[in-house]
Amino acid sequence: MSVDFDRSIDRLDTGSSKWSRYPADVLPLWVADMDFAVSPTIVAALRERLEHPVFGYGVPKRALKERIVSHLAETYSWRTRPEDIVFLPGVEPGINMALGGLLSPGDGVTVQTPVYPPILKAPEHWGLKRIEQELLPGDGDSYRVDMDGFGAAVGVSRALLLCNPHNPLGKVFSRDELEKMAAVCLAHETLIISDEIHCDLVFDGREHVPIASLDDAVAERCITLMAASKSYNIAGLKTAFAVIQNRTLRDSFLASKRGMVDSVNVLGYEATLAAYAEGDEWLREVVRYLQGNRDYLVEAVESRLPGISIRSPEGTFLGWLDCSGCGIDGDPHAFFLEKAKVAMNAGSDFGSSGRDFVRINFGCPRAVLEEGIRRIEASLTPHRDRKRGREAMLQEKIEKHASRKDINCAGIIVAAVIEEYGLDLDPTILNATAPMGGGMNIEAFCGTISGCMMALGLLFNKDAPYESGNMKRITQDFFAEYEKVYGSVNCRDLKKTKREDQTCSETVVPRIGEILDTVIRRELERRK
Repeated sequence: MSVDFDRSIDRLDTGSSKWSRYPADVLPLWVADMDFAVSPTIVAALRERLEHPVFGYGVPKRALKERIVSHLAETYSWRTRPEDIVFLPGVEPGINMALGGLLSPGDGVTVQTPVYPPILKAPEHWGLKRIEQELLPGDGDSYRVDMDGFGAAVGVSRALLLCNPHNPLGKVFSRDELEKMAAVCLAHETLIISDEIHCDLVFDGREHVPIASLDDAVAERCITLMAASKSYNIAGLKTAFAVIQNRTLRDSFLASKRGMVDSVNVLGYEATLAAYAEGDEWLREVVRYLQGNRDYLVEAVESRLPGISIRSPEGTFLGWLDCSGCGIDGDPHAFFLEKAKVAMNAGSDFGSSGRDFVRINFGCPRAVLEEGIRRIEASLTPHRDRKRGREAMLQEKIEKHASRKDINCAGIIVAAVIEEYGLDLDPTILNATAPMGGGMNIEAFCGTISGCMMALGLLFNKDAPYESGNMKRITQDFFAEYEKVYGSVNCRDLKKTKREDQTCSETVVPRIGEILDTVIRRELERRK
């Protein structure tokens, strides 16, 4: 099959959610549907069904359930039965059916953040306690599970909401990771609700592993949610399914519909059957094209979008762009929407750790992706010039104060920042935290960090700098920004890398000034 994924299809005025939310001059690279024509086999199946003139309520054909069972066995070596399949109008209703029907108000639910907003928000719909467990940057481009934190979270949870492949990180969990997480869930008798809607879209020869396929004990505690909707681009036909191999669990899940979850679209049944029966070749082609788009996006971010970074997605057609290095004031989503006329998803919608991120959809013709990148690049140029100008002014002030003998390294940094902002603070108050005289020995550097924290406390909470909830937030902001620039540097590491005679203006001070500036601007914006 030869498929032209480079073909641009006009979706305006077609009732498309993706293309109707924003004005016509905005390029929509947000919601997770693709701008590709679906497989001709699906179109043919729908045409054939449309020849029958009656469209009453439908039920899945036996052939559909049998085809899904065969697909799961052929693709994932996962043995299931037709009766294990429960059809739904979407994965999101399935998540909420499971939480609402199988848990009780007050129960804990572990979610791995940042995560798809309907997963993040689902526990609160049912009076459940959301337990966030952040996925951390790992080796290379991947993310890793903090197993100690995961164990603590699951230990106080009745359910785990898993998203694999992960949205928005694009992480494809390895078998080893899944086995470790499943073992923790089994030990605590925790229900596993696994959203695996992107399961067919994995790159670089990876294999998706359904967590319920690990062994029978895990399957007994699993509700797996899947669909052809993302992989075959038929989300508008509103068809998904749950795989629940434990009959008692399945009966409870079905009972939780409570009149709120409707039946499935009859055309969705037909499209799903055609996708799994005859769509393999189209799927292979689209995965190949998406992997090419992924590579194009990653290279463009690295070479053309300074201040933005990305960890190469292992699956899905979604990229998680870290915009923290751009120095953007406020929400990067709003910035790019206004300045670039590119609509992406706001990272803050995926949890607090996503504040400096946007999610971009690269499931589109490459020319459309390039246009989005070009617009983002153009929007950053004047902003970058202004940022460089501010940094130059900060450096000039740092150099002016660096020769002073009445303040230490921390005082030099803070004096520069507060002069830039016109804030009322005497930097000599910081002298108790580090040696005097502007030198940059190891002790002075370590003292600089504590001095910076005291400065922020004095700037924003003079009476009790370390006793406010706001200061906890500001402190977290500072160290988050610091680690983005320097990583987890400690004084012992510095002894191996810093010269004892380096001065403040020669080494880390300008970057710490930049970090403080970012934190202060953000806090001032909050207080407007």
